[in-house]
Amino acid sequence: DARASTLIVDIDCDSRSITVQDDGAGISVDGGLLRVAMCHTTSKIRTVQDLANLNSLGFRGQGLWAVAMHAGRLVVASRTLGADAGTQISYKHDGTVAENSVCHVAMAAGTIVQALALHGLDFTSAALRECRNWLVHTALCYLGTVFVLKSRGKLVWSSARWVGMAQSDAFASSLGKNVFEDFRSVTMHDDDVGSVVVVVGLPSRVHFSSGSRILVSVNGRCVDLPDVTSMVRNMFRMLLPRRRYPAVYVHLKITKHGACNWNLHPMKRTMRIGSRSTPCDAAGLVERACLR
Repeated sequence: DARASTLIVDIDCDSRSITVQDDGAGISVDGGLLRVAMCHTTSKIRTVQDLANLNSLGFRGQGLWAVAMHAGRLVVASRTLGADAGTQISYKHDGTVAENSVCHVAMAAGTIVQALALHGLDFTSAALRECRNWLVHTALCYLGTVFVLKSRGKLVWSSARWVGMAQSDAFASSLGKNVFEDFRSVTMHDDDVGSVVVVVGLPSRVHFSSGSRILVSVNGRCVDLPDVTSMVRNMFRMLLPRRRYPAVYVHLKITKHGACNWNLHPMKRTMRIGSRSTPCDAAGLVERACLR
C-alpha cells in the first residue's frame, strides 16, 4: 500500500525482536505518525462511504496497537519523500506516544517498524519457516516488489530474482523447480466476478506428498479458501498417483462490489467470497480456468 519497491523483514530470535522496513512513501507527523499504534487507527477511512471503496489491502486498525501491547518497546521511524529527515517515535503499551520519545533521525525515505522484546510469540525455527512461507506467497502477488527475509541481519530468502519474471516462472522457482516448461499459466476474466490467474504444474511431472503447494490469493492477500482448494484437489485426483497433490497457484481479483467479506477473523487469513445478497461464483471461475 505504501508503493514500496523493497520490503525487508529481519527476525532476531535471540532478542525476540522483529524489524520491518520499506522504501515506500513514508508517514508524516501530520499524516498520522503520532497515532499509528492507537486502537482503530487508519489513514484510509475518512468518511463512512470510504468503507465500501477500499482499493488496497484494506486496513488493520488494531495491528500496531496489538504489537505495542506485546512488545517491550515499539519504535517507528518514517521519512516521507522530499522531507529533510525522518521522525522516530516510541510508543507505550496502550499505543500512545512515550514521553520525550519524538526525535529526528537520518534515514532514507520509507518506514521502519521495530518491535523489541516481544512476549507471547513463537520464535522457533518452525515459526521462522512460517514467516518465510508467508513472504514467498505474498511475493508471488507482487512480482514488481522485492521481499527480503533476514535473521539477525543475515539473508535467509529474497524474491529479487523474480522481478520481471512471468507468474508461472516465479511460482516454479518458489517450489525449487528450474524447469519452467513444466508450468502453465491461464488468465480468465468474468464481468460478474473479476479475473483469475491460475498457474498449474503439469500433473505428470510436478506433484507433492501434501496439499501445501495449492496456494490461493484474493486481491493481493494470502488467504484460505477451502472451497477453492477442495475443488482443485478433486479436479486433479484422477490425474495424480494416490496420495499425491498438485502444485497450483490461484490469484483471484474480485471486482464485484461487496463480494469480499474480510471480517471473519482478525488475522484476515480466512475470508468469504459472495453471499445470498451478493452472489459471486469465484470457485466456478477458477474451475473454468483449470479446465481451459
